[in-house]
Amino acid sequence: METLLTPGGTFASFGGQLGLTDPAVADAVRRARAPFVDEDTFGSHDGTTDEDALRWPGTELSTRPGLQDVRQRVIGRRTTLSADEYVAHLATISAYLVLAPADLQEVLARVRAVLPERVSITGDITLHLARRR
Repeated sequence: METLLTPGGTFASFGGQLGLTDPAVADAVRRARAPFVDEDTFGSHDGTTDEDALRWPGTELSTRPGLQDVRQRVIGRRTTLSADEYVAHLATISAYLVLAPADLQEVLARVRAVLPERVSITGDITLHLARRR
């Protein structure tokens, strides 16, 4: 990516995951998916957490000698989805997509069965910017 930028050019990376805001609903979903899916989120490539001032990929960008002015901003996003919309979202996540078709249908049905009709979602977007020297 760095070599594709002209001097002074800016790279921007946007990312984030959706999560259930209600701990009781999140726990019910964890229990429902447990026989099939251990974890349905992905962690940082370098072990940084949400509590760190600079998270991956910002940490990696900051080590590149050709880049400068690495910044990170979090754009808070809260919304609600119908239970069916949330289950449709889960069906796009790798942890579910690697399942055999019958197992995928079973786990999605189990999750749907424990959801209220509408679910509250956090979906913060983390923006990383870096400028080429």
